[in-house]
Amino acid sequence: MTQIGMGMAGLFVPTERRFWHPSFGNGLLSRVQPKAVHRLPLPCTQGKKYRTATLTTIQIGERSVNLLCVHLDRVQDREAQLNAVFSLFVQVAEPAVLMGDLNTFPDDPLLNQWLKHYPGIRDAVGERLGSNGPPRRIDWIFTRGLTTVDAGCLPNEASDHPLVWAELSLTAVGQ
Repeated sequence: MTQIGMGMAGLFVPTERRFWHPSFGNGLLSRVQPKAVHRLPLPCTQGKKYRTATLTTIQIGERSVNLLCVHLDRVQDREAQLNAVFSLFVQVAEPAVLMGDLNTFPDDPLLNQWLKHYPGIRDAVGERLGSNGPPRRIDWIFTRGLTTVDAGCLPNEASDHPLVWAELSLTAVGQ
């Protein structure tokens, strides 16, 4: 974790090396220093083009929070990667957050199957925006054992994706 100013630390976990330098991967900005960081390979059938998930644990007061950051493939390996990521997400201890570019639209049958089978998974952004959210949203923030205080989706000129954000609070143990 590198201190980047603004009272935040930055983490970049690359998935590959290009021109002898780490390239393409998952990044995380946090006001809280992580206790642990794990790089987890995701299913891939495309040779050198592969994806990973980054599992980070942070401490908030007396509670450990698991953060799973991902960027899934758009086409060929997306379904296998989505299944792997959700399998991991439902296994890690609560409270937990799954966030990133899932390259998965809200009407995706596989996504909806996971959400139906595990009712404790909450769509932080969808809960706040409802039908006012982008209909073709592919960036997600899912939670387990956390309460969404506020969330949204903002235009972003620095990327081809809008800025998806959520303010979360810890749910009392036992709720």
